[in-house]
Amino acid sequence: MKNIMTGFITGALFALSGVTVKPRPPLENEKNVEKTIALIGAEKQYNPFPSERQNSFVADDKALRFEKDENGHFHTGASVNGKKIKFLIDTGASLVAFSRKTALEAGLLDEKTRFSQTGQSAGGHIRFAEIILKEVKVGPFTLKNVPAAVTDSQDAPSLLGMSFLKIVPRIVIENDKMRFEK
Repeated sequence: MKNIMTGFITGALFALSGVTVKPRPPLENEKNVEKTIALIGAEKQYNPFPSERQNSFVADDKALRFEKDENGHFHTGASVNGKKIKFLIDTGASLVAFSRKTALEAGLLDEKTRFSQTGQSAGGHIRFAEIILKEVKVGPFTLKNVPAAVTDSQDAPSLLGMSFLKIVPRIVIENDKMRFEK
């Protein structure tokens, strides 16, 4: 009975966590939908990425709140070394991660970067380059000197992994919503 309950609880926690087993590239219909970030108690809307879609997050003094997209994922915009980047929030990823294409566009590496590291992702073995980000900001959360990986893939989604998420004191997922609590 104990093993059955442990399996059930583990399965339920995994199902509630919103953890993605396989990252996916953005769907065509996700590319040009307006992003909105609303501030609770404020009348104005703040939209840091007007030409791209992201899940909205709502900020107040206690938490950031995210809603699942139609595919069950949570997304957010972040400032990385002063550049705006859309992320899939992935509590199962050890590091913040980017595709080679995104990293080049954001000026995070150059064409000469060697992808000499190997690792395991949800999709299998990958080659990557390890980098250090000067600063990552999501709402009120800021972290400097963030370890990150750039995959040798051209189209992998950017992942906001635990090398950044570790500064969030509490991450709660319930009723198709995620909260970063201070």
